[in-house]
Amino acid sequence: MTNQITIGMSGHIDHGKTSVVRSLTGINTDILIQEKKRGMTIDIGFAHLSNEITIIDVPGHEKFIKNMVTGVSYIDFALLVVAADDGVMPQTREHFEILKILNIKNGAIVINKIDLVDDEWLELVEFDVKDLVKDSFLENKAIFKVSAKNEEGFSSLKKHLYKIQSNNKIDSNDDIFRMYVDRSFKQPGFGTIVTGTVISGEAQIGENLIVMPKNKTGRLRSVQSHNQDVKIVSFGNRAAINLHNIDLSDVKRGAHLSNKDIFSAKTKFLAKITSLEKNKFLIKQNQRLRFHIGPNEIIGRISIAESNRIKAGESKMCMVNLEKPVTISYMDKFLIRSFSPIRTLGGGEVFDIDVTGKWKDIKNYAINLKKKINDSERMMSIIESQKKYPFTTNEIERRLGQSLKNITKKIGPKKKYSIINFLSFEWILTEKQIFEYNRKLLNVVEEFHKQNPYNQGILKIVLLQKNGGDENFLDYSINHLIEKKKLEKIDEFIKIKDFKINLSENENILMDKILSAINLQGFESDTSEELALKFKADVEKIKLLLGIAEKNNAIIRLNEDLFFTRSNFERLISDLKIFFKQNEHMSVADFKNIVKTTRKYAMPILEHLDKSKITIRIDNYRKLL
Repeated sequence: MTNQITIGMSGHIDHGKTSVVRSLTGINTDILIQEKKRGMTIDIGFAHLSNEITIIDVPGHEKFIKNMVTGVSYIDFALLVVAADDGVMPQTREHFEILKILNIKNGAIVINKIDLVDDEWLELVEFDVKDLVKDSFLENKAIFKVSAKNEEGFSSLKKHLYKIQSNNKIDSNDDIFRMYVDRSFKQPGFGTIVTGTVISGEAQIGENLIVMPKNKTGRLRSVQSHNQDVKIVSFGNRAAINLHNIDLSDVKRGAHLSNKDIFSAKTKFLAKITSLEKNKFLIKQNQRLRFHIGPNEIIGRISIAESNRIKAGESKMCMVNLEKPVTISYMDKFLIRSFSPIRTLGGGEVFDIDVTGKWKDIKNYAINLKKKINDSERMMSIIESQKKYPFTTNEIERRLGQSLKNITKKIGPKKKYSIINFLSFEWILTEKQIFEYNRKLLNVVEEFHKQNPYNQGILKIVLLQKNGGDENFLDYSINHLIEKKKLEKIDEFIKIKDFKINLSENENILMDKILSAINLQGFESDTSEELALKFKADVEKIKLLLGIAEKNNAIIRLNEDLFFTRSNFERLISDLKIFFKQNEHMSVADFKNIVKTTRKYAMPILEHLDKSKITIRIDNYRKLL
């Protein structure tokens, strides 16, 4: 795939940006804006130096502000144009500050109109320009002195741009197609046409595209790029897309196209907002502002997490609250301007699109996100924010606006995260998140043992209430910890591996007496009250010890007052097998003789045998199963 490069023009009004573009490409973008109305044109405000190099030129200061951010995600290179006769002007500074705010990383400087000044003046202008760009991405970058009027100096500028293009690395931020619409219209014979610049991934003819915020789906019928019919448009391409089954009213300027249903329109999001370095105006708490997001201009307010104001050059985490929804995603960039009078104040990057909970918690979360030094750490922090309610892989794609493949690639080595599959669920968690979840889960079980030393374990429903979180993930974690031999599950009870009920010396002596007495009684046991009288013990203590004995499988309880030892029961099974070797069926009378008890005790025991599928009742007789 050929490297694509997009160049953005910036500079003070009337310093000759459009004439520089014309000298480079032979295209007058002013004329294009008025006259290019036929076919599937995509060149409104754009010119092409080659099939690989696109130049953005939006004449006029206001249009620059409103449209610059539209291309922020795909501008690879900035040309800062300064007129030799005027030198550095206020809008030169403002545009340059905007380039820095939007994190443009490469560029060059063009001093135009050198035909109007002498060498001494030109040297002063060059000095001022170098002073302007000191300690920025343009420091020590190439400076080209040209005259668009005389077509002077453009040969070396063109060579430089071709060299930049050949060395440019394609670095799409994802494989999911995204494009903001900067123009839409109806074309006879085609239907709805939209134009824009691909800011992520690629799309091909026949593919379904989702139009937000209307949430409509249309098919990509045909597409042009650089005035040519193509089958695929990719990251960085200018594109004119013919959409089938989409009405023009559903895809106005500012609409968002994607080929995966993971994007949504938001009114609230967290962002790091940076004030221009030369900004004379403070950005204040709850200030009404203009947000330029893609091609959209939306009014909103900010809640500053770290203080009550943002000074010149400062960056602060804020919650943005818009007056109408806009489709936006993680790490999207935007500009902010004052509501009135209109002045550019700064810009921002979206750090999280989901804002819920108390303001105190939101502030702490936002400040923590800002501390993360790179994309990997930030993504992991967002994943960990779910704590006991982990993201499904589909949910994390929606939260970050990227494919799972791209997310895991950015996070880094797999030792940092895990993809967990359980039943029909697929979750993504960081290793830290898993460790903390398991640690707290084990702590809950251990604490339950401490508070309930005579209970065999904790029921899952109680564990869910105490631990909280997603029930399905709790089920997975219990199974996982059982596999790791950290937990055990006996019947419905969950306990720490090797946990045993520890009785005191006196309790152990009393337990031995109870079991011995029940064993001697065969199948005609004393009640709890009778045992308490016999051993001069508290009846509740007797009931507690009987419960422990039952959980430990030492006794079998048929009802509140009838229980017998496991050894007696096993002896009974052996006696029944001997009986049925010599007899085809067994009556109640036969059974009474075997267990040497009365009908009062025999009937509950027979019912237990039937329920345990040891015997089966046929009329008034039993057979061995």
